[in-house]
Amino acid sequence: MTATERSAPAGRSSSPRLLDAAYLPFVVAAVGLVTMGAFENRAVTTVLPTVAEHLDGLAWFGAATAAPVATYVLGTTLSGAWADRRGPRLPLLAGLVGFGLAQAIAGLAPHMAVFTGARLVGGAAEGALDISITVMIASVLPVELRPRIFAAVAAAWVLPSVVGPGIAGAIAEAAGWRWVFVAPIPLLLLAAGLLLPTLRRVRAAEASSVVEPSRAGEPSRVGDIARGGDPRGGESSSLGDASSVEEPAPTRGTSSTGTSSTGTTSSTGTTSSAATGDGPPHPAGAGRLAVQASLLATALAAVSVVGPLFEDPGTRPLATVALVVAAALALLVGARILPPGTYAIRRGIPAVVAMNGLIGTAFALAGSFIPLMLTTIHGVRPFWAGASLTVTGVFWAAGSWVQSLGVVQRLTSPAGRLRIGSLLIAVGSIGPLLLALDVLGIVAGLAVYALAAAGIGLSYPTIATQSLALASDNEQGQVTAGRQLAAAMSQALGLAVAGAFIAAAGSHLGGSLFAGVDGAAMVIALLAAVASARVRGR
Repeated sequence: MTATERSAPAGRSSSPRLLDAAYLPFVVAAVGLVTMGAFENRAVTTVLPTVAEHLDGLAWFGAATAAPVATYVLGTTLSGAWADRRGPRLPLLAGLVGFGLAQAIAGLAPHMAVFTGARLVGGAAEGALDISITVMIASVLPVELRPRIFAAVAAAWVLPSVVGPGIAGAIAEAAGWRWVFVAPIPLLLLAAGLLLPTLRRVRAAEASSVVEPSRAGEPSRVGDIARGGDPRGGESSSLGDASSVEEPAPTRGTSSTGTSSTGTTSSTGTTSSAATGDGPPHPAGAGRLAVQASLLATALAAVSVVGPLFEDPGTRPLATVALVVAAALALLVGARILPPGTYAIRRGIPAVVAMNGLIGTAFALAGSFIPLMLTTIHGVRPFWAGASLTVTGVFWAAGSWVQSLGVVQRLTSPAGRLRIGSLLIAVGSIGPLLLALDVLGIVAGLAVYALAAAGIGLSYPTIATQSLALASDNEQGQVTAGRQLAAAMSQALGLAVAGAFIAAAGSHLGGSLFAGVDGAAMVIALLAAVASARVRGR
């Protein structure tokens, strides 16, 4: 009997439960890691304006925002291939160490460049944790418990999304922003300790070839499965998302590799042998994907970190060339990985993948810079600046709930729901736009922005289900991988370009720049609304 075939703990004949002694330490650790990741995601976005101010690094704000999205692409792809070939234990350990180091370096950073480097490390670590935890779920828990653990993961995103921004802001005000990053490290060590028994069992299984490579690659991102769609996207990731706009039960989302709620796709984005019966992925294909992902992550990282060069007028021409070259490389590599026709928004699967990128980028641009705008333009303290993220969390969840209602599913088509979601994002972008120009007050501006949060909650699960509905069984992994990659790539590019404008503005940063970013978000959302009709079929 393999680890994935276990149906109950030893000595039990009744139905297995998550609270059984054999599973409880792993369940607590897995849900705890997701909770910490969600808190880290909310916390970074809340305190990043304070970090930039204290480290005198406003020019690095865009780079620090976009950097983890770039390396998340690399982390998920490489750890997925690693888990497919060697099992999830080593990728999990690498993710734990990387996440801890990223938190420590960020908390001790003497300069925004160091802080941004920590964000790069953190993005890769979160990608590794997303993949390895989900693969561990398939290796450790019986099939009947997997829906319950994924429901627990989804719930683990809700509370940090609602209260996390306020907690992070309060910590930053009372003890200093560094404690926001350092304080969770003991909890990370506790989670690692709880994982030790499970890691020993998995190591023994790997050594005796009990955990088959083909089955180790079954599921992929925990966060995406839990959310029913791509968040953070931003991307978001279940562990905090590499993306700054990752939302409750997002994406993260940031995020870029295959995802399947049924555990039938490889974590590297290719259909697993569990689904096809063809055995593990061919090493040549996995190697080619790893090279492409590495090139893409390098290009996106370059796009992200070149932003600070725009602060100095003397280096802006060089920075412009570097930004254009890196963005072009990312788009060229992306064209080799994404489904053909994605850039042209070709009807069917390419349009669904493109919609994930358009909608995710529109929402990222509309919301990612609100805390910075509130602190720099309106003089709001970190605690209250996090209110925008709380609004996002609550209304994202509300939008997801609405789209799941049977009456909504019966009365609207996927294209119709995506059109409504896109228009809600477009209208919701007007809130922060007018807030930046001081036309609306903070409460009124965030109230309008709540429409955008509801729109993304309505859209992401719809995209996820429609992509699986259009894909054949042997395409689902590749389509889901493309969907995640499109979101990660477009969000990284959009956030980096916006960050470059912020760096160029320097001390003259004003409301008109934020309004311009929100205006760009509105235009992209309207484009998505027009393109939504193309998701109906091939």
